[in-house]
Amino acid sequence: MNHLHLTRSAPKPGFYAVATGRQPGVYKTWSAAEEQVKGFPSAKYKKFATEQEAKDFVTASRDALSSQPPPFGKRKRAELEDSKAIPIDTHFRATSPATMALPASLPSKLQKIAQQGFNFTESTPHYLVVYTDGSARGNGQVGSRAGAGVWWGSQGEASKQNWAERVPGEPQTNNRGELLAVIRAIERCPFPDIPLEVRCDSQYTISCMTIWLPKWMNNNFRNSNRQEVVNTDLIKHLLVLLRRRGPAGRVKFKYVPAHSGVEGNEAADRLARTGGALPPVSHESNWLDPEDEVVPCGSETHPTEVELEIDEDWLMTAEELAALEQQFV
Repeated sequence: MNHLHLTRSAPKPGFYAVATGRQPGVYKTWSAAEEQVKGFPSAKYKKFATEQEAKDFVTASRDALSSQPPPFGKRKRAELEDSKAIPIDTHFRATSPATMALPASLPSKLQKIAQQGFNFTESTPHYLVVYTDGSARGNGQVGSRAGAGVWWGSQGEASKQNWAERVPGEPQTNNRGELLAVIRAIERCPFPDIPLEVRCDSQYTISCMTIWLPKWMNNNFRNSNRQEVVNTDLIKHLLVLLRRRGPAGRVKFKYVPAHSGVEGNEAADRLARTGGALPPVSHESNWLDPEDEVVPCGSETHPTEVELEIDEDWLMTAEELAALEQQFV
């Protein structure tokens, strides 16, 4: 079991931009901003040193949302079918089959959610299940097209939450698609207070967010060659999202083999390829940074738990990660 504890000085005064929340806008105190985002699904907020930067964040987020293609879950059915800081604890568990619980076996609260088409693990405590995947044609090369796919279910409200997206900016790589898919799964999770199991086939993503993250945080996200870690922007953003989940919304990563007939994995793969076929998107500049994160008083005593259900020997070695980074993928 690995324990990650990151400390830093108290946050400096600033302005709190709420892009997605009960009442979007700019707030001068964290307590006022917290009222708008606490418990709000897919809340998006960030602290800035100046009021103008905060306003620009809210405006840019609104413009980006209005210019995005409609959520894949809202497209036609035929298309869908084709297609002071908070510490983090990392726990390892033995692998188990990627099975789902029968709705009748769930507590009444979760039964209502399962009736909407969402899936839960058989094991207790029951985790909400989401599948993620990334895709890239011409991976990392000139003219490559990368996408991210998120699959919650094939029926009801769950199918409306399925998501396909083009990776913004450059480089267009499979690994950026994999990270973006996990980011969107957590950002758009409709039940942020329920434990979440992210099932994916990405050795890179799982290794980054569990084994290598503690090392990178201790050396300012520099690799063994003292260069900035590849995809630092996405990794830091994902770190903030994991922290925001809090104790009730702990996250578990579970490896599922690619192209092995697992319904959710196959569906997420189709969504990722669909995302890669969407028009190019300009580089997103509003990725979150843990150094800008506001930590509510007392939160440092409640670590966010990140669990792994994989064979530890499957994780990437330092040599494998270094070789991969040399390819800029």
